[in-house]
Amino acid sequence: MSKRFISLFISLSLLWNVAILLASLTNAQWVLPRVSGGQYKSIPIIVRALNLVVALFSLYLIYFTNNLVKNDGVWSQKSALIARSVTLAFALSTMVNMISRSQPERWNALPACIIALGIFKLSRSPRKA
Repeated sequence: MSKRFISLFISLSLLWNVAILLASLTNAQWVLPRVSGGQYKSIPIIVRALNLVVALFSLYLIYFTNNLVKNDGVWSQKSALIARSVTLAFALSTMVNMISRSQPERWNALPACIIALGIFKLSRSPRKA
């Protein structure tokens, strides 16, 4: 599978996450069962603040993913650490979403898995000689 194709799927998955996270800031009714296990009728301010931080980080990850493609993998120790951390975080997110009490939130496991596997694959791309 081409790196550009993988990058596209990662970016679409991250944009879906951003949409959910930003909708949670406004307490949108459609998003309530899709965040925090569907446990809130009104999302607490602290959760909204954390969701904003995660949404901004997700936008950074789109940029990071494009750099993984452009550089044919990780380009420094810092980028390798970010790739490993993101892969682990989204692998854990996949598992947590899969066991969620909220059926709509379980669907969030799919984009999380795409992101985890995609970042892992792109970060392992062979370097040019």
